[in-house]
Amino acid sequence: MSDPHDEFKEKNVLIERKEPSEQASKYGMSVETFQEILGECRRKLFEARSRRPKPHLDDKVPWIILLIYLRFTYDDIYFNVYVYSQGFLCS
Repeated sequence: MSDPHDEFKEKNVLIERKEPSEQASKYGMSVETFQEILGECRRKLFEARSRRPKPHLDDKVPWIILLIYLRFTYDDIYFNVYVYSQGFLCS
C-alpha cells in the first residue's frame, strides 16, 4: 500500500489482497465465517470513520461557470445586458 505522507503509519488498515476463499483456507475456517469476520471489521471501520470530523465542502459556484451558463442558455442580447450591467467585460 502506498502511503506517501505516512498517514497510516502504525494504524490498522483493512486490505483484501487475496480471494476470501484463499484467506479462509489459510486460517483454517469456512468462507462464511471469514466473510462474517470481514463484515464485522468493515462495521468497526465505518463506525470509526463516522466519528471523524467531516471535510469542508466548498459549495460555491465560480462566476465563470454562471457566465458560461448564461452565454449558452440565453440569447446574446440578454447575456450582454447582464454582463454589462454587472460591470463584466464581454469578448
